[in-house]
Amino acid sequence: MHPRCKSLSLTLPGTHKEVEEAVKRWIATCVQSRTKVDGVAVHRERALVEANASLLDIWNRILRHHVGEKVLITAEYIWGPNRVESIKFSTTAAPPPPPAPTPRQPPPPSPFDKGACRTFCDENKACCGNRSRMPIECQGRWQTCRENCDRGRVWHFPDTDCRRTSPPTFLGEPGGAPSGPVFRFDCPPGCPPATANACRGIVRRAIIDAIALANGAASKLEATPRTPETVRLFRAFFGHDPSRPVPWAGNQQSGLVVAFRLRKCAQEMLGGRNIMYRCITGCPATTNARTNAADDPSLIRLCPRFFNRAAGLPLNNQFFRAGVILHEMLHLLFFEFFHHPGHPSGDPVRRRDNAHCYEAFALRVAGHAAEPGDVTACWNQPA
Repeated sequence: MHPRCKSLSLTLPGTHKEVEEAVKRWIATCVQSRTKVDGVAVHRERALVEANASLLDIWNRILRHHVGEKVLITAEYIWGPNRVESIKFSTTAAPPPPPAPTPRQPPPPSPFDKGACRTFCDENKACCGNRSRMPIECQGRWQTCRENCDRGRVWHFPDTDCRRTSPPTFLGEPGGAPSGPVFRFDCPPGCPPATANACRGIVRRAIIDAIALANGAASKLEATPRTPETVRLFRAFFGHDPSRPVPWAGNQQSGLVVAFRLRKCAQEMLGGRNIMYRCITGCPATTNARTNAADDPSLIRLCPRFFNRAAGLPLNNQFFRAGVILHEMLHLLFFEFFHHPGHPSGDPVRRRDNAHCYEAFALRVAGHAAEPGDVTACWNQPA
């Protein structure tokens, strides 16, 4: 084959049709035929070039971005079954870089819910009276609360008035979108042995850290390439390589499936579900928290151990609590298959849908220790 038939150097015209005509003229010099049908010469280059799928493909993907530039188009001559001739075209020109991602705009704040604000005032007034406050004092503070609702503001009852009901976050409150997670908190008297405001601060810190753990672990799994340490930890806790395809997820990589679940947890913890965190008593000594999606898909019950954990364990209290919040969020959000052994469904527990494995992986990949109990509960299950 003559060297000129292997490639064409072309200054790109502005349309695919013009490119096709230039390529036909080039190919005609390589596949000329004296064959005639009814006295008319057969132009083989027309059948080989017109509507050629490979030429159209490189035009759409690459060449149309280089109009006016000199590029090289190469031809691969192919003989198929029954000696059917075809040509596959390609180019050495580079495709354009991917477009920059569009910055995600925060959603506009919701309108101020005056009715919910007034209900909050009424609940606190009732609680104030139940705590043997002077009726006139409760009435006065209730009136102040309602007046603030009418002005579009939330008046926060002092902690000493009522610990049963904690003020919700109204997205429409002046000041725009909240600077941290949106959640509700209920801390009855005596649970735990600290003021409700102190407990609320502990819970808020744990939610913020849990969001950071979930997003941080997801980013590590979405990275290309993943670091050797990320791959090592994923194999250790999930029992297989993060690149393994998942048939029931469209053959998406297992690491990306885990990352997706972690991202969804972070979104819900940030305020998507406006979770209620309720302090409870009567938990077994080793239980940190409880959830029951069938009972309430927006409720996480926090046991005394969440607030008052035994000292001397490898993970500090701050990230222990963050891990607990992430663990429980997985149960709420993916309640159909994130179960512990002995669940009434009888569903077998595997590492791929084990909240212990997710929690331990998120902590370890962030450089923290993992709870020994979580590691054991993860490794005791099949991959």
